[in-house]
Amino acid sequence: MTALSKDNYEKILTFMDQAIEPNQAFRNDVLHSFKDVFGYHLSNFWLIDEKHNLKDPVTLNISPCAMKEYIECRYKTDILRPQRTLPFFQKQLVLEIEDLVSKTEYENSYFYNDFMVRYGYYHEIAVCIKSGNKQLGSLAFLRFEDEEPFNLQDHMCLEIISRYLSHKLKNYLEFEKIPEYTLLTTREKELLRFVQKGYTNTEIANLLFISTNTVKKHLQSLYQKLDVPNRTSLSYKAHKLLK
Repeated sequence: MTALSKDNYEKILTFMDQAIEPNQAFRNDVLHSFKDVFGYHLSNFWLIDEKHNLKDPVTLNISPCAMKEYIECRYKTDILRPQRTLPFFQKQLVLEIEDLVSKTEYENSYFYNDFMVRYGYYHEIAVCIKSGNKQLGSLAFLRFEDEEPFNLQDHMCLEIISRYLSHKLKNYLEFEKIPEYTLLTTREKELLRFVQKGYTNTEIANLLFISTNTVKKHLQSLYQKLDVPNRTSLSYKAHKLLK
């Protein structure tokens, strides 16, 4: 039986030690942590609905054109789509394409020839995140054809981390249901995050490529929606919502 290497054991501990909280940036933070610790530089983090469909992806270094094409017309040909992997994920939480089909079958598939080749992708590994028997989300990591394939050590690390992320994702999904938070637009949520970190209006405007007047309008909307009188109270409310 292959043992987890000391280096990968330390990487797992490093990943778990990072403060990834169940706030708006949770899934983006997870992908960046995987990149920083394990070097997984191409990735996406999907949620999964009650019918086992992928939804609401967050991506890292994935071509926007590829995501658009995948969602619109390539999803059903994906060898690792949830409906196909569901029986396998009852026994394990990490799968590669070649766990389901042979290399020859993969390279002859529509998914490979009509999609993966177009963007230079080749290797893919999927991670199921679930609570009990319920699938909550799915991580996918990709590599180009000239990169090293994923190996057994990758599988072992991801199996362990998937269990760690299970309660984190569950908390995140509960966080997303907070009534006050769900009233906010995506832009307002971004501003709330910057307010929590102490950024000035000018700094926020520069980061979001908008005018300071637009920032002020968003702040006024936040005051009204979160029932606070000023920026100090808004900052306090942000810390409570985004802790």
